Amino acid sequence: MDEPLGLRLVVDGNTVLMAAILDPSELRTDVTGKVVRYLQENGGDVEAGQPYVEVEAIKMVMSLKSSESGKITQSLSPGSVISAGEMLASLELKDPSKVKKIGTFEGKFSIGGSVKATSPMDDLKNLLAGFSGDAEVVAQRPFDGVTDPEEAAAIVTEAFTEFLRVETIFAGMLLDDAVRDLTKANADNMQVVIAENQAHQQLRNRARLVLAMLRQVKLFSD
Repeated sequence: MDEPLGLRLVVDGNTVLMAAILDPSELRTDVTGKVVRYLQENGGDVEAGQPYVEVEAIKMVMSLKSSESGKITQSLSPGSVISAGEMLASLELKDPSKVKKIGTFEGKFSIGGSVKATSPMDDLKNLLAGFSGDAEVVAQRPFDGVTDPEEAAAIVTEAFTEFLRVETIFAGMLLDDAVRDLTKANADNMQVVIAENQAHQQLRNRARLVLAMLRQVKLFSD
């Protein structure tokens, strides 16, 4: 969820905060409440990990710790109401070179403008593997320049064989049962399970591809 200090993620029960502000010279609160008292004099030294302020939140008093060492400058006064993300104090870092601050990128990104070309057969194999694509266009491209009916038939046979190979795995079974059997048979290689399931999930587009290819072969017979 989005929070004043950044994005908080919970992964397998572990909470990770992806900070929107990562400046060690700024000491901010992650709670809403009020300032009870600062624990150092204004301009005093504070060490990394040392509590620098006490705040009251949900009728509890808690200490907040400094993330780095340096001279502290208080931003508020005791009794001030605070919200999560608000700056409580700033630090003149003891070792500024130790930490890099987030800044605005002023340069230019050098991104190559070339796009990797794929062959008609690569596009065909990708669509049969469950990747997206225009079935009608992909079905037509492998036949460009083909004049031999047998060569055209071989292209369709290869595609149709791959289509049937995948769908035979799932034929007459509930999806959960088919995936369970796949998982047992490929316990050491889950990529196979993922690949077969991905292809089957795109059954409609893959079937559209095979039908379009059959129509292409019919043109040779005509």
